[in-house]
Amino acid sequence: MLSDMEAFGGAAVSTGRLAAGLAGLGHRVTRAVATADGPSPDWATERLTIDLTLRELFVRRALPARAAAARQRRQAARRLDRCLTRLRPDVVNVHNIHLAATSAEWSIDLLDVCAAHAPVVWTLHDMWSFTGRCAYSYDCTRYRTGCDAACPTPTESPALAPAGIAPAWAARQRVLTAQTGARAVAPSR
Repeated sequence: MLSDMEAFGGAAVSTGRLAAGLAGLGHRVTRAVATADGPSPDWATERLTIDLTLRELFVRRALPARAAAARQRRQAARRLDRCLTRLRPDVVNVHNIHLAATSAEWSIDLLDVCAAHAPVVWTLHDMWSFTGRCAYSYDCTRYRTGCDAACPTPTESPALAPAGIAPAWAARQRVLTAQTGARAVAPSR
């Protein structure tokens, strides 16, 4: 199970319940997370973010911001790839990844990494996976045709600078249309 948080927030709690239920049925469950904030005896936890050593801090500060963010995205993808190679999962269940997308520079491209290892089921706890940045679009329907800098709520969590909204929407559309094996499920109507 891939998610940004292990225990904090509604999606993490829901994911934890699913993990505990699967473990109770005898399945081996590993939660790959950005923030390991609530370990459980029911599952194993793999933290995909790296601890910032002085060397890594120096490298990131020496790089332009865009290059540092790209470096973090590559590191997260490599760590996830190594984790999935070692675990050899039957299925990868993706949950919320948007908090890590803003704080740990995770990318929607992590779905490509998951799909290279096993069938992917993405549990949609909100709308982030198919909008330009918002978890809930409310009355806005721009996500249907293309989110852009005219987003009415760019500062709401998860916030994204207006210039990054259209590229984020395009990246999600690209990944979602390319993932023919990925399946989306929702814990509500």
